[in-house]
Amino acid sequence: MEHVLAQIEPAWRAAGDAASAGVDDLAALRQALVQQVLFSAAHPQVMRIMNHEGAIDSPRVRFVVDRFINTLRPGVEDLLTRLAAAGRIRPIPYATLHYLAVAGTGAIYANPVEAALLGAPAHPDPQDIRTHAETVADLLITGIRRDAPHGEAG
Repeated sequence: MEHVLAQIEPAWRAAGDAASAGVDDLAALRQALVQQVLFSAAHPQVMRIMNHEGAIDSPRVRFVVDRFINTLRPGVEDLLTRLAAAGRIRPIPYATLHYLAVAGTGAIYANPVEAALLGAPAHPDPQDIRTHAETVADLLITGIRRDAPHGEAG
């Protein structure tokens, strides 16, 4: 888990550091969401493991949360706070974003049989995965944006 989770860390760190890097905050959030979906597709075992481990209080789940989630959380919370303060997004709790970004976007890969029964490609190719990632990012950003007209992803 440590090796695999280290692969998604840079995307969320970059989102949190968007302002200092001169990157638009909303664009940075969208890019992190896309990267999260691509990561989930490449590593569906992470969600399967966390679905199990996250239901049981253990040193394993506490390690993952402390080492990976909580180290990135302040930067992501600052990003959300900046966006909300600027009136660009609705205030959104960190946990809500976390579960939408991780579980909500990755379940299609962690549960491939169910996903295929619901019409998702049984064996998604890179374009299928990219399309899903872009669609999910657009849906989430549109859902939290304050300034987007109905139907515009931004």
